[in-house]
Amino acid sequence: MNLEQFLIRIQSGAYEVAKQLLQHELKNEDRKQLRLVSRAIDLVVLEYPILTTLYISTLTPDLDYLEAVSKNDRLLRHVTKLVWDHSAFYLCFFLPGDSYENYKGKKSMIRAVGHSVTKLIMDTWKAQATSQMQNLENDRDIRLFTRALPFLKNVHSIVFAESFYHAVRKSPSFRTYWQFTPRQAGLPIAGYWQKVGEIYLPYPDFDQAEEAIAKLPPQGFESGFWKSLAVRGLTILHYILSNGEWNGNSSPTPCLQNLFPGLRKIALDRLPAELICPSSGGPVFDVLQESTSGIRKLNLSVPGPELLDTPGHFLTEIKSFAQMYSKSLKCIMVEVNNNDERRIPLIPAMGELLPQLALLSRLTIWMGSLYTTQEELLAFGKVVQASKSLRSLKMFELCLEDEDWEDVLDMWKQSEDLNGLDEFWLDGICYVYDADGEIISEEPYTSRTKTAIVDWLRGETTEFPLEPSPWVRV
Repeated sequence: MNLEQFLIRIQSGAYEVAKQLLQHELKNEDRKQLRLVSRAIDLVVLEYPILTTLYISTLTPDLDYLEAVSKNDRLLRHVTKLVWDHSAFYLCFFLPGDSYENYKGKKSMIRAVGHSVTKLIMDTWKAQATSQMQNLENDRDIRLFTRALPFLKNVHSIVFAESFYHAVRKSPSFRTYWQFTPRQAGLPIAGYWQKVGEIYLPYPDFDQAEEAIAKLPPQGFESGFWKSLAVRGLTILHYILSNGEWNGNSSPTPCLQNLFPGLRKIALDRLPAELICPSSGGPVFDVLQESTSGIRKLNLSVPGPELLDTPGHFLTEIKSFAQMYSKSLKCIMVEVNNNDERRIPLIPAMGELLPQLALLSRLTIWMGSLYTTQEELLAFGKVVQASKSLRSLKMFELCLEDEDWEDVLDMWKQSEDLNGLDEFWLDGICYVYDADGEIISEEPYTSRTKTAIVDWLRGETTEFPLEPSPWVRV
């Protein structure tokens, strides 16, 4: 029995075995070589979901891969998750001149690998950044995505990621760049966006924004792709829906379900907060507002409110955004990455939001080391108790102020407000602060097991449910 006969025999009688082999045991290159053996083997392999997540960005390795698969309907029909990666090289690699002189990490890189290797790597980075610039100028991502779009009818999850450091570590670009980059050096891919004037730019890698502006090309960054680079994925989808690029007819509303009928999950991973807010989001917000139907899971991770007026304004925008999905939402994760000293009352805000989400069964809150108090937590417990649908509550990185976690848990136990939960998880940097902001205890806690807190609150065990955390998220 030859290889072709073997695979056909497996497909006929052992689908799950073949699926495990082709989807999980073989690497991409192995599958590629296998498909080249014969047309029969190629057809057998394409019957299996060997491509379920498709990465889209303006980085050349991602677009090269997208171009290779963009016309293969048998391959793309298995895609269920679309990850739109907004990664961009540091601004110094886009600007005219010698990136070698402007790159802030040059000295540490030289110490790690020496001058000659550093120069060689940075020349490669410069070439990749130039290639990314050309992709943007030529709208290569729009052209290739539009070509693949008719075959992406089974997508039920879309992630809009700030950069591949957070959500895209398996993308072709991530794998490609690490092949020629020493681990000590790191990649000059922007991990966040900085607002310069009225637009967002990839981390400029300059001490002062004015220094970056002085090095801009003559036309500046006020036009073209730079204006929406931080939210390019949503901007492109708005363009496609509004101009009939998807079916030849423009849509009266920019609704993602027109493109992806089975869409059930949207994740917004660290995009600039004001660009997705009702009051300032523009076309980007329009897409999200019109695409709420049937969304069961929403992940909302945003930077802190330093670019909005006040923490109160920021939380009002976040609540308004989440309430749009109230008719179908069953699971929500809210994460705030706080970068300044202002207090953000996220727990009370979630307490105000929860009654509006009548179908919600799972709530996850990442506090980003925000302050909270015993009073806020006890009040939130009352809201949880009143919820008829909530079954799972997870809270991470809470900084309890001038109180002790043992006292909070004792009061929750006495009130029985959380006894309706099937799962309650606490984890992360649970520092204890006094009223002046001084740390009393630095020991982080985590739940002992998945059900430890629930069992303890119900009196089913006497062992205290928290223990020192084995990790601290930074």
